[in-house]
Amino acid sequence: MVGGDQLTGLLNFECGLPFVGSLMIMGTMASAGIPGLMGFVAEFLIFRGSFAVFPTATLACMVGTGLTAVYFLILLNRAFFGRIQGVLPPVQWQERVPVLILSLIVVLLGVQPNWLSSLLTGSISY
Repeated sequence: MVGGDQLTGLLNFECGLPFVGSLMIMGTMASAGIPGLMGFVAEFLIFRGSFAVFPTATLACMVGTGLTAVYFLILLNRAFFGRIQGVLPPVQWQERVPVLILSLIVVLLGVQPNWLSSLLTGSISY
């Protein structure tokens, strides 16, 4: 369902499009800050730097991050593990290549964050 905002139209993409479902799971995990993916490094640096100055607010943000991960899991469950409605077209290679490149960047920068953070050290050190 293109152009809509109803989650019921997205039911069971995982059965029809396992490639899309797998990449969506990886993307939500990266956004939730799972270790080994790009979002973890940013969350860790922010929480580590702010805990000494604002411990209560940082703990509240950590709880909010955990709740966000729970909501992502609910989204994945509803969008990808329901009943299939109709036949879904296969994902073409023209659509796969850009997503695979972005996914590779997310994983590489999650495993080796120094490649990107070394570019920032000059502007943040004082």
